[in-house]
Amino acid sequence: MKTWMMLANAAPLFMSEMNGNEKIPFTGIIAVTLTGFAVVFLGLIILIAFVSLLGKFFESRSDKSKPDAPAAPKQEQKPAPKPAPKSPAADLNEEQAVVAAICAAISAMGDAEGTTYAVKSIRPKQAPVRGARPAWYMAGLRDNTTPF
Repeated sequence: MKTWMMLANAAPLFMSEMNGNEKIPFTGIIAVTLTGFAVVFLGLIILIAFVSLLGKFFESRSDKSKPDAPAAPKQEQKPAPKPAPKSPAADLNEEQAVVAAICAAISAMGDAEGTTYAVKSIRPKQAPVRGARPAWYMAGLRDNTTPF
C-alpha cells in the first residue's frame, strides 16, 4: 500500500509539471525502478510460459499427425557378402600411403604428357614460425581491416 502512495505522490513530478528546477525524491526513484523491474520480469515469465505452451501444443500436434506405419512383411535374410580381399595399400601406414599417392599422381601426370618422372625425395613442409598466423587468417584480417 505504501508503494502505491509513493507512486501517487511522485506522479506529478514525472508529468509536464516539472520545470527542470525540481528534484525527484529518492523514494520516487526507487519506486519507479522497482516497478520497472517487476514489469520486465513479469513480462519475461509470461513470455517463457507462452513459448513453452506453444512448444507442447505443436509437439502434441505433430505426434497426432504421424500415421502408424503398417508392419512391413518380413524379408528373407540373405547372408552378407564376403569382404573383398585386402589391397596391398591397406597394409601401408599413413606415411607410406601419402608417398604412394604422391607417386601415383606424378606418374599419372607423366603418362598424360608422354614423359616419365622419378621421385627423388619427399620432404615435409617446414613448420611455420611459432606465433605466425595461417594464410587464411591473414586474408580474413586483411579483408576486414582494409578501408573502403
